Amino acid sequence: MSYSKNLEEVKDLFYGIIPNQIEIEIHRGEIKVISTNITGITTVNFNDDENKQGYTNISFVNSIKFDIRVEGIEIISCDVTKDNSFEFFFFMPNEQIGKISVKGEPNDNFIDFDKLVKLAKDCTFCESMLDKEAVIGYKNGNLNADILFIAEAPGPRGADMTGIPLSGDMTGKNFEEILRSVGLKREDVFITNAVLCCPTGKNGKVRPPKSREIKNCSGYLSLLIELIDPKIIVTLGAVALNALKQIEGHQLTLKKHIATFHHWNGKFIYPLYHPSPLVINRGLRTMEQQKSDYLELIRNYENRILKGLNPISLLKR
Repeated sequence: MSYSKNLEEVKDLFYGIIPNQIEIEIHRGEIKVISTNITGITTVNFNDDENKQGYTNISFVNSIKFDIRVEGIEIISCDVTKDNSFEFFFFMPNEQIGKISVKGEPNDNFIDFDKLVKLAKDCTFCESMLDKEAVIGYKNGNLNADILFIAEAPGPRGADMTGIPLSGDMTGKNFEEILRSVGLKREDVFITNAVLCCPTGKNGKVRPPKSREIKNCSGYLSLLIELIDPKIIVTLGAVALNALKQIEGHQLTLKKHIATFHHWNGKFIYPLYHPSPLVINRGLRTMEQQKSDYLELIRNYENRILKGLNPISLLKR
């Protein structure tokens, strides 16, 4: 089997369990270069660089990051047992050999998310989008994320082409720059859209999603929120904020409640402007203001919400 097929199978194995023990060994000849043993529930994410064949980053969140960066890596074997454990061996061109062993519990979210992805991609609710495919999958981010971002819809030069929300265009570059400014990566969060397919008119040009399309997608959004169970939902733009009303009503508006925390359906909502060039270049919310908004998000998340405390903006009201 080819390298890429092997790696994809290994990814599925990682996603199919919640690891509680991970052992990594790297050897060069008779010399053990790296050896580590991680115990305790942890989250595993993959960050692939499609521009560099043979590169992947396996990130054990809050514990260790293990990189396989070398072109030409070859996965030798992968053994799976019935007790929710597996191990795989691999060669690297610099004559190193490695082994990763994983033990854990079944990840029910993995199974449920697969079903949700299939439902969304097979959806025929919107006649105007029958030629489109829903942008949803494991590249959206971390299924165990505490922070869920909801944008408007896939862009025609971005997510509709890459299959990854908020990527591939200037909006995506702005979003990634803002994430980096507060020390976040895509694999730390989950990103989706109020409408999962790219809305285009008869002329092929992008258009705002219709209210019916938002309503049609609200079932998928509701299931996704239930599945991920985030502590914070960050809505990017008025469309995303209003889309939540299809699930549970609220009286929030973007202009009045920008960058403040609010209770909604057992979670916190944090409304923000969309990171599109249109918003930033027109000064509706500059890049500096958006970075400040995200900084407040992270400060409240790390210093208060993770400790079971209410965010500062809730205390002021």
